[in-house]
Amino acid sequence: MKLSDATKKATLEKNLLSAVKYTLHHRYLEYKEITKDLNADTMLYEPQKGTYTVYVKFKKYLFFYSFKMDPEIYLQTPENEVFYLRPENLDDPHKENTANPGGK
Repeated sequence: MKLSDATKKATLEKNLLSAVKYTLHHRYLEYKEITKDLNADTMLYEPQKGTYTVYVKFKKYLFFYSFKMDPEIYLQTPENEVFYLRPENLDDPHKENTANPGGK
């Protein structure tokens, strides 16, 4: 049985939404406030071709999830997760230090 692209996308998004909620629930007491607007439209994700891993961005949080089986086909929890808090100034342009080295 061949699954449609829409079905695969829906299954993947359900896995990711569940994983993000679970991760934030274990890290923050106020997780309900943080995740109140979490949905497929408010998170960005990028599956890695040829693997069962997905990068996810939601607000200031970055996640890396690794699944045991194809997350587009099977509902499951991640086998492995990595969580990053995105630095506030990540989008600021890089500024070189203009001070004179050596104090001259």
